[in-house]
This record gives sequence, structure tokens and C-alpha cells, in this order.
Amino acid sequence: MISRLYCLVCIVLLSARFSAQTNAPQGTPSPAAAPIEHVTLEVVKSVPAEYPVEAITKKIQGSVPVSVVISPAGDVESAEADNGDPLLQAPALAAAKQWKFKAHKGDVSTPTKCYANVSFEFQLPGELTSSRSPSLVHGMLMQGGEFPASLRVSETVMQGMRTKRVDPVHPLGAENAGMVVLETTVGADGKVKDVSPLSGQNELVRAAEDAVRQWEFKPYLLAGEPVAVITRSTVNFASEQPKAASDSDVLKQILSAPVPSVRVAAPERIRLNQGVTQKLLIHKVQPSYPEEAKRALIEGDVILAVIIDKNGVVRDLRVIDTASPLLNEAALQAVKGWHYRPFLVNGKPVKVDTTIRINFQIR
Repeated sequence: MISRLYCLVCIVLLSARFSAQTNAPQGTPSPAAAPIEHVTLEVVKSVPAEYPVEAITKKIQGSVPVSVVISPAGDVESAEADNGDPLLQAPALAAAKQWKFKAHKGDVSTPTKCYANVSFEFQLPGELTSSRSPSLVHGMLMQGGEFPASLRVSETVMQGMRTKRVDPVHPLGAENAGMVVLETTVGADGKVKDVSPLSGQNELVRAAEDAVRQWEFKPYLLAGEPVAVITRSTVNFASEQPKAASDSDVLKQILSAPVPSVRVAAPERIRLNQGVTQKLLIHKVQPSYPEEAKRALIEGDVILAVIIDKNGVVRDLRVIDTASPLLNEAALQAVKGWHYRPFLVNGKPVKVDTTIRINFQIR
């Protein structure tokens, strides 16, 4: 009896399931969350780079990654070499600027501004090292997508691009000292658009926000295109907040201060910012704009770390940040010819550590 009842129940359940399947509309998918469709790029036209004869002769090879900004029509609006030997960068840039793309969302063509990375691998085939005919180097699309609304950039990089800083006013009643860290959004025009606190005493946050909102930066360029930036800004509050002195005031105080009767030993080396050392500069050589950089429409800053010896001569130059390697040598050669008045501490010349920013702009 129980066995017959069990069989009857199974038959009823199977019939109900079959009926539901046959009555459902054919081809209707089961409900599911719609997938997020990202922009993908298709290469419509690729142009190879010519391997320079000079590079072949010198046996220079390597990878040149190129960042490109793509218009909604699929044309390359701007291109920037991210790395690689300068001899290889110019042909890679010239080739990448002739590429054409098409943007898609799923199977649908979607005209939109995009960003991509194209890599050119320059390799020396043995038979070409003695040939006078340049070989062709085909590029490869490494990644691409919709042009970002903003990029995250480190605080150190943005400090080097800051053109205006306003110091905070220490609020009354706040504790002796403290530090506030703010998430900062900088617009494509270089002006601060928004700030929000990440850490710090509540009494200090408002003053830090008011100060940072007035900061200004050089526009951050992605493949030559200004783009908004998200970064962090650290504001330190000392126990006492004297009025900030300008660089010229600092230099005037140092140079005009009376020599005390009791002297301490002068340091061998002292660190000064460029605003102070600029007042000591007595001979300046302007850099020559490299022709390769001009042809590639490359602009920007080269930041050098230098040591000025006791005689005011520039020593030990090195590049610590650059808009492009094509600009480095011109900046180094120019600054090597600069000469300063010796910096004195207690009447004795000392070496000076400083940084020098050289700006290249095509006029």
C-alpha cells in the first residue's frame, strides 16, 4: 500500500514539472542579473614602426610601450612613450599615431573616447645587424578601454606638480600638534575639486580642508591629455604656527644674520629648496629642446637632484622624475653649466643638496 502511494506521488510531481516546462515561452532565459558590459577595443588599422638604422648599428633593442588617447571616431589624438631607448621611442610614436581603433560594448559599436597601451618590441635579427635597410616592427595592443574619468596618483608625484600651497591656520583650542590625511580630487585643470578626511583629529580636519582646497597643481597628463587625479594630501600641524616666511625672507635672514661670538662647527652639507638656491644663481644655461622630443610633441618637466659644491659648481646630477627620457640629456647638460654663489654657514662655504626643475614647452 505504501509503495503504491509513493509511486502515485512521484507521477503527480513529474507531471506538474513537465506541464510547467511545456507551458513556459520557448527561448526565454531564466532571470539573471544583466552583466556589466565594458568597452573593448578593436584595432582597425595598425602601422608598423621602422627600426632605425642607427639603432641597428648600435645594436640597441628593447620594448617601447606607448600610451595613446583615442577619439570617439577611432583616431589617435595623442601618444606618449612610457619607456624605452630614445632612439626607439620616436619611430614607435610615429607609428602609433597612425593606428585606428573601434570601440565596442558587447557586439555593439560604441563611439567613445578611449585609452590604450600599444607595445613595440624591437629585436635585432642577426642578419639585420649588417644591413642598411631598416626592418619593420609590428606593434601589439596590450590593453585598452574607455578613457578614465580620473587616475589615482601618489602623493609624492603630486607634490612635485604643486604650483600653489596654502598653509593651514592652527585652530584655537586644538592640541599641540597633529597630522591630517585627506583624500583629494584634483581636476583636469589642476585645481582641487573635493577633499575628504581619511585620518586626523577632528579639531584639525576643517583647517586642513580649508587650506588644501586652495592648493593648485600642474594638470596631470595621460598620453598628453589632462585628466582628473585622486591623491592624498598630508597636512602637518606643529605646536606653534608662526607666519610662514617666503624663500627670499629665509635667505635674507641667513645671509644678514650677525655672526655670534660662540660658533658651532659648520655642517659639511645642507639641504635647501630651489626657491632659496635660485637667489644664489649667478650663471644659468638654457637647455636646448631636443629635436626628437619636438617632433614627438613631448612637453613637461625634468626634475634633477644635484649637489652644489663649496665653490658654487654643480656636481652629482641625477634625474629623479621626468616627463620623457628624450628630455633628460638636454636638462642635464644645461644644469651642468650653472654656477652659484657659495652658500655660507658661520662664514664658511658648505655643500648644498637641492632639486632643480627644468620645464620644456614647445612654443
